[in-house]
Amino acid sequence: MSLNITSKQTTIKIGPHKGEEMYVMKVDHYNTIDAEKIIQYASDTYNIPKGVMRASWEALGQAITSWVLEGHIVEIPGLGNIRAEVRAKAQSKAEDVTESDIFRRKLLLTPTKEIKDALNATPVRITCRDREGNEVKRD
Repeated sequence: MSLNITSKQTTIKIGPHKGEEMYVMKVDHYNTIDAEKIIQYASDTYNIPKGVMRASWEALGQAITSWVLEGHIVEIPGLGNIRAEVRAKAQSKAEDVTESDIFRRKLLLTPTKEIKDALNATPVRITCRDREGNEVKRD
């Protein structure tokens, strides 16, 4: 098991290297694993009836969603904690603070130490590609 990473030549648009040609790394994501595949895997692996697993999956998803949207930090076993956050424009006066100051709403996952350690220990394979997509190096 390893993470495949592509480093692509690109022109940097911001920061101290603005305008420079540099190689920027990004993890290659292959596809989205849908709930049905996860339910089937868990059912087969842990010998839990598929119907029970599906009902549990849906109930947990709804419970997690409800609590996160109420402002709770929700623990997801083996993965970490998920919580709602916002990014907003700062105001100097309390009377100027409004919902329209919010420019981004997002969910944040804080992973467990175990999963962070596992990620840090996972080997990587890096492929460098030039601006046209031609492979120039592979590790």
